[in-house]
Amino acid sequence: MPVCRYGDGVPVVVPVNEDALVLELFRMLLEAIYEPHFSLSSHGFRPHRSCHTSLLQIKREFTKADWLIKTTFTLR
Repeated sequence: MPVCRYGDGVPVVVPVNEDALVLELFRMLLEAIYEPHFSLSSHGFRPHRSCHTSLLQIKREFTKADWLIKTTFTLR
């Protein structure tokens, strides 16, 4: 893969067509293997799923919820 330097010396890798083809083939293979095992509630970085489908699922399934608790946990 050709590498060029960008600004502060961080290498930027520019994939060539053959590399992009190999990466796409791996993506398709892994997706075909693992996609059936993912939860139906999982929406991140999946085919035909997005934050919009996630919000639609929440709207459809949480019809009787009147409130929502949001919290953040930090480890020290």
